[in-house]
Amino acid sequence: MVAGLSAPFDYKPGSILRIRMHNFLTYADAEVRPGPRLNVVVGPNGSGKSTILCAIALGLGSQAGALERGDGVGCFVMRDKEKGWVELELKGMREGDENIVIRRDLERASNRSSYRMDGAPATQALVHEKVQELGIHVNNLCTFLPQEKVGKFTEMDPEKLLMETEKVVRTEGMDLFGTHEGLIRRQRALKTYDVKREACEKELKRLVERREGLRGDKEKMEEKDRLKQRADALNKCYKWISFRKNQKMAIQLRAEKQEKEAELEAAGVSMTPFTSRSEGLRALGQNRDAAVAEGGALWKKARAKVARAEGKVEAASDLVMTRSAEAEALEQKRGELERSRAKSQLDLSQALEADAVDVSALKEEMSSLVGRMRDAKRAQEESARVAHALKRDLVEANREVYDSEQRLQAMTNKESQRFNRLRSSRMPNARTACEVRAWLEHNRGKFTGRVFGPLILEVSVEDEGIAAIVEQQCLPHVQLTFVVENDHDQKLLLSEWKECRRANIVVQQLRFAEEHWQQDLRREFYSASDLKELSMEGISGILLHKVKAPHQVLSALCTQANIDRVLIGDDQTEELIAHGFMEKLCRRGVAGQGGAEGGSAVVYTQRKDGVIVQHRGNVSRYSGKLSTQSRITRRSELLGSGGTDQEEARERAHVAREIEARITSGKEKAAELQAQIRDAEEVQNTAGREATQLYKEHNKMQQQLKQAKEAHTRIKRIKTRLEEIETDLNKDVGQERAELAAETCTAAKCYLDVLSRHTDEVIALMARWESNVGPRMTQALIKPLLRGADAELQAESQRHDGLKAEVELKNKQFRELVDHIRETKGTLEKDFPLKGPKADPLMVDLLGSELADKSCEECQELYEETLERADRIHDNPAVLQQYKELVKQVTAREEELAEHTGTCKAGHRKVDELSKKWTAALRPLVAKLHLRFAEYMRQMGCEGEVVLAEEADDFERWGLVLRVRFREGTTLQPLQAKVQSGGERSVSTILFLMGLQSTVSSPFRAVDEINQGMDERNERLVFSRIVANSTHLQYFLVTPKLLPGLTAMEKEHVTILFVFNAPELLPFDKWNVKDFIKAARKRAGAQDASEDRPHKVSSRMASPIVAGGSR
Repeated sequence: MVAGLSAPFDYKPGSILRIRMHNFLTYADAEVRPGPRLNVVVGPNGSGKSTILCAIALGLGSQAGALERGDGVGCFVMRDKEKGWVELELKGMREGDENIVIRRDLERASNRSSYRMDGAPATQALVHEKVQELGIHVNNLCTFLPQEKVGKFTEMDPEKLLMETEKVVRTEGMDLFGTHEGLIRRQRALKTYDVKREACEKELKRLVERREGLRGDKEKMEEKDRLKQRADALNKCYKWISFRKNQKMAIQLRAEKQEKEAELEAAGVSMTPFTSRSEGLRALGQNRDAAVAEGGALWKKARAKVARAEGKVEAASDLVMTRSAEAEALEQKRGELERSRAKSQLDLSQALEADAVDVSALKEEMSSLVGRMRDAKRAQEESARVAHALKRDLVEANREVYDSEQRLQAMTNKESQRFNRLRSSRMPNARTACEVRAWLEHNRGKFTGRVFGPLILEVSVEDEGIAAIVEQQCLPHVQLTFVVENDHDQKLLLSEWKECRRANIVVQQLRFAEEHWQQDLRREFYSASDLKELSMEGISGILLHKVKAPHQVLSALCTQANIDRVLIGDDQTEELIAHGFMEKLCRRGVAGQGGAEGGSAVVYTQRKDGVIVQHRGNVSRYSGKLSTQSRITRRSELLGSGGTDQEEARERAHVAREIEARITSGKEKAAELQAQIRDAEEVQNTAGREATQLYKEHNKMQQQLKQAKEAHTRIKRIKTRLEEIETDLNKDVGQERAELAAETCTAAKCYLDVLSRHTDEVIALMARWESNVGPRMTQALIKPLLRGADAELQAESQRHDGLKAEVELKNKQFRELVDHIRETKGTLEKDFPLKGPKADPLMVDLLGSELADKSCEECQELYEETLERADRIHDNPAVLQQYKELVKQVTAREEELAEHTGTCKAGHRKVDELSKKWTAALRPLVAKLHLRFAEYMRQMGCEGEVVLAEEADDFERWGLVLRVRFREGTTLQPLQAKVQSGGERSVSTILFLMGLQSTVSSPFRAVDEINQGMDERNERLVFSRIVANSTHLQYFLVTPKLLPGLTAMEKEHVTILFVFNAPELLPFDKWNVKDFIKAARKRAGAQDASEDRPHKVSSRMASPIVAGGSR
């Protein structure tokens, strides 16, 4: 509370008690203590009046950019200082509460700030919460209007003005701004739901039509399913009938098994006599066998002695023969030695004749040849090196010629020119696409199908206009797309470039068939009759027919760029487009398809001057309104000639001549190099021939030397052999002959002795043979009888075994059949039961009626007949699934529609309820505001009104419209920055704010230099109105000047804040207005000194002073 003021002028909760600024803009250290009501801040321009409002805004958490004095809080720190701060002291919320002190520290370098509240650190969110709790709105122009934003008040549209007004006004039990925002949100949501509901209705109608269209096919599939069910039941019946048939077979098999078992028992009884006879004969035969075996053993012993004697006879005979052979061999060896000696003597004489070569002379001649060979080889290698270097130069010259020819060809090759233009274009990823194209040319063999791309290089056109249209219609990513025909090629291309090389490329897989393309052509979007009709309106055709490319490329362009739906026209078409042709084209039914997709169309027109214009039309599927767009198409950069002018053509011709000159020079150089290479090769060949001839002579001499060495070795070997033969011949063999004769006589005597003993053993063997003849004859008589008995026994046994096998087979078959029946019965009762809840009624009914007396074959015929009837019905299993899915979708859409409808109705009811409450509070407020504003304007000699602009279906378009009239003979005009003058706008603004004065919830308000541009009369009236309306809340009015004689200032609640700023002023803490007044009156000799209350502030920059006082 300011001293000297009465209780009605106490500070309201949230009012500013104190403002402290340190190193803040122009203030080094200053403190302001405003009054509780109107505070008029005056002072020279540039002294820092507006800085006080900046301190208020920043101290209460406003963003630095909102003040439009800088981008960050660092801009508000005093020059040459790194840190500063502002501190505000606010009145507490309730009586007895402590005041609220908020401080904001600013840093220049980091452009950051921090807060403290009541001495403790605080966040910006906490400060905003406290400010909002106090009802302060420093970012609302209706309560806080800084100097930089005075002009922006009149720039607010009606909607913004209404919102800002709602934020600051007080209403009992109603948050106008929050309710208004809620209505806007709800209305937006309702519009969204209405769109969803309409879309749901359309979708439901479409689904119902599709469901009814599938009903006939569904019934056929149900009939097919019924036949399949009957066939399945017949198949089950067939298994039950087969089971019953197996039961009958088991009964029959059991009877046959019992009959065979009886036969087997009878056969076992009849086989006994045959067994007894066979066993008797076998016992007698065994006795005879024992006797024969004993005689045979003695025979074998005698036979062994004979055999041993025969072996001794043979050994003695062999010894006699061996000694005779050795004597003959001795004579033969001596004869062979004689013959070898004669032959070796002959070989020695021949070898001596051949060993007549001079080895030393031959070696000297060979050394001379080696030197000549080395010289010839060196000459050959030198000429080879020269030829190799010349060939390398020739290759380089030919490469230079080839490169020049390729460059010259590229300058004249349109395809190469287009490739180079694409590579050097500014289109994103164009260079990458060209690299992929070059890689494809070298790796075509890796792909299983054809690969096309980039698409723009696969296209050719006949004229520049179509080229420009194609480039305009096809977006950059479409122009650079690659087309493949299968998954393998797509994966290969993406793996190589997108995954490995991280390149951004687009690859489209198009499973293309020529016959499908021809069918697509027959189903073109615009039929021939449509184009014929459109030709009367200047349409020459569609873009697809103007482009030449492989069918795969055309198909891809139709898919991605819709070139089959783009029309080409002329000046006549463009004139018709200006008169509604585009709307007609978008809405008309084309080729029986109901017009262009989505109600859209694209037409290119080519004027006579060559300019091509693109026209696009689109009919909204929601509002049904037509929107059109026309723009001029750029000249072709890739498909056309590239825009080559005469200067560029001359430059290209000059470059081509230079290239041709380089080609001619390169060819001449290549011819000269070829002649030099031929000379070098001739020298190389001559040296080679000489080296070859010397090599042959050297080889020949080497062969002669080798032969001489071999002859010398042979002579030595023959002489050694002759010496060995002479040694063998000189040996005495007479004694050896006598020894061999004596050994032969001894061997003959031994042979005769062994032969005599052998004769005795043979005689004893014959005697043993005669004693064993009787048992052998008896054995021979018994054996035939035993064989006959065994044969009869075997026949009976085979008959018995056969019967036994049959019985076992019958038993096995019976057991297997019984097991099969049991298993089948269990399976049938489990899978196809005849009773119980799992029983198939159709199967049970067929078994009890139609198939009661049927055989398996007849059941099988019925099954096949039923299947055939089912197969005659076209199998389309997806129909039932589609029908069921459509039923589910229809049900879901119906539920969704009901939900949307209910939501819309509930939303509309809620909006109506809120809007009634909102308008019930808003309209009276606007009416009061209108009355005050009109009255204030009338007092100014002008006219004004505040009108609530209402839009029944759109709360977002509700607004406040200020209409003013300052001159006679004019009508009320909306307050706008471009209509009224600056003074008129200022008067209207301040009077509107005065009209809000009694309704605002903010504890203080501020206006900076609102009187700028006003004339004297208006300024006096406005100031009087401000004084009259500022008796309830704190108000800051910043102005650089006040008119003299302002009687309205003679009020107790008016506080004047003088702002001075100079280096030599007293500091604010030494500035005492009371003392100054006393000293002044004393000097003037005044006797009746009435003391006014001391008030305000001092500030300084260096040592500035801010002083204040009240009247």
